[in-house]
Amino acid sequence: MSDGFLFIDQIVSTEAEAPRYSRKESILKRITIILAIILGIELLYFLCVVPCMPLKAVRVSPINGMQRHELLQYAGISESTSFISMDVKRATEALLSLPLVESVSITRHFPDAVDIVITERAAVAVSLAKVSGKLVPVYIDKHGVIYKIGGEAIPNLPLVSGLVFDQVVPGMRLPEQLKSFFTSLETLERSNPVLLQALSELRIQQKAYGGYEIIVYPAQNVGRVRLGSELNEEVLRYMMLVLDVLASKGIQADEIDFRTGTISYRTKEASSG
Repeated sequence: MSDGFLFIDQIVSTEAEAPRYSRKESILKRITIILAIILGIELLYFLCVVPCMPLKAVRVSPINGMQRHELLQYAGISESTSFISMDVKRATEALLSLPLVESVSITRHFPDAVDIVITERAAVAVSLAKVSGKLVPVYIDKHGVIYKIGGEAIPNLPLVSGLVFDQVVPGMRLPEQLKSFFTSLETLERSNPVLLQALSELRIQQKAYGGYEIIVYPAQNVGRVRLGSELNEEVLRYMMLVLDVLASKGIQADEIDFRTGTISYRTKEASSG
């Protein structure tokens, strides 16, 4: 009999616990549903609302001569600009129109940040041009772009003469054929700036039937050197070697010609080769 009563008690206990577990499961389900709804709302807010709100972070690299707010104004970014409304293409083109700017990279970070990386133009040469009747320095970068006129002088730049300006404005490009010349100046500045500093002037002389020649005026010599159209470290090293040899022999050359395989030089009294 005792076994029978025990079995009945177990059944009654199990039936009593069943509603208790059912209530717990119901509560857990409700909590899970509520959390899922909250998470869904937050996700919806993050994906759909935040990108339409004003940007929280706009990081822009500085350039000389322009304030941050000026750069943002050119880029079309205001206090109300959002991730969605920002026109990256338009902003890039607008910043590239600035004479001081060489390149622009704009990266949007979802949902509310933007990085603007600006590469500023760097001068590889200085020339002189008439502006309002006065000679002023104009600064040229490796692409042959005049990006700065006058202003504070930039030291240790080679002087380039022989350029013809009908008018000069910031952002103007010199003829395409001269681009390689200014690129070579930038290469020399990086590889051997001492060689460039040994030159007082580089003159561009246009040929009658197209193209150009480079005439170099070494700082320590009174004469000039014709180099053709090629300018590199090897040519300049060879030129300096020849100048040293002539100087050691007491020869004061008025002009030295490197344009052909045979070097020739000319003095004021006579010519030799």
